[in-house]
Amino acid sequence: MAQTTESNPNGNAEEQDATGTRTMRRLMGLVLVVGFVGWLDTNFLVGVHLEVLPLPEGAPIEGTQWEVITSEWSYIMGIPSAMFGAAFYLLVLTLSTTWLTYRLPQVEKLLLPVTGVGLLMSANFVYQMFFVIEAVCPLCMVSAASTTVLFVLSAVIYHQSEAPGLQDLGISGLGLRDALWPVTLLLVGGLALLMYWLVGVMPLPVPQA
Repeated sequence: MAQTTESNPNGNAEEQDATGTRTMRRLMGLVLVVGFVGWLDTNFLVGVHLEVLPLPEGAPIEGTQWEVITSEWSYIMGIPSAMFGAAFYLLVLTLSTTWLTYRLPQVEKLLLPVTGVGLLMSANFVYQMFFVIEAVCPLCMVSAASTTVLFVLSAVIYHQSEAPGLQDLGISGLGLRDALWPVTLLLVGGLALLMYWLVGVMPLPVPQA
């Protein structure tokens, strides 16, 4: 007698959901890793601006990375652009860790516009570097590569997400206690960047001749 097997649609659906969750977790993990690389890179650049510059008089900078770092394109309203880059990566780190902790669907849709803005700013700086300044900064290229990878990962996450569009997603689902972690991360990182900037602009005593 032939033995019939009954399919379990609920079991198949659960298996597909588990596979999708694992894939999304891996993608968000990659976002976290790449964002951390960018965070370290831009923080190193901020340190260069604060601790190394200005360069000694007569130091050769033409055609080197120092021509890029000391150019007007490396500053926005007098603030090193690397500091804005560090803030961007801090936001990416906050979003990715928030998803890995709470599985918020809002993050799946929000990452793409956030990294899209970062990619546009990075592309503009790379254009200035190659066609206006005509010099290459390796550290800046690491940041540009990180931003590009983040955008690609965010696009994959966006299209694989089953969540509704960002305009249809509210802020519900994250209680006040749950929000403490991402808010704390943003505040601590943001205050660290603010301290960086204050150290750079604070008046220092000038050695007497």
